[in-house]
Amino acid sequence: MQSKGWEFDLVVHQPHTAENEHIAGEVKKSVVEFQEMIENLHDSCQGPEDRSEDGMQSAQKNAHRKYRGLLRRRANYFLAAGPAGLARLFEVDYGHDGIVRLNEAPHERLRYTNQ
Repeated sequence: MQSKGWEFDLVVHQPHTAENEHIAGEVKKSVVEFQEMIENLHDSCQGPEDRSEDGMQSAQKNAHRKYRGLLRRRANYFLAAGPAGLARLFEVDYGHDGIVRLNEAPHERLRYTNQ
C-alpha cells in the first residue's frame, strides 16, 4: 500500500504494527530517475527537516518529502526499485542530529520469518 502521507509508493508493516512502516519503498520507471532519486534522497537526508523547498527541482522536493517521511515514521529499511529488476535496499540509521544515513543492506534482509 502507499504511505499515509503519500511520500512512498509502497510500505510494509510488521504484523500488528500498522502505525509505522518497517519498509518504505519507491519505484521509478527509468534508470535515470532511479539513480537521481537515490542521489537526491542522500542529499536531503543531511537535513534539516524544515529546509525550504523553494528553488528545489521537482525530483529534489520529492526526495525531501521522503526524508521527512522517514523521520516521522522511522522505517527500518528503504527500498528503491526500478526497471528490469533494478533494486537497492538501505538500512536506515537515524542520528540524533536529524541526519539520516542510508546504509546499503543485502536483499536477504527482506526475508520474513514468522517467529
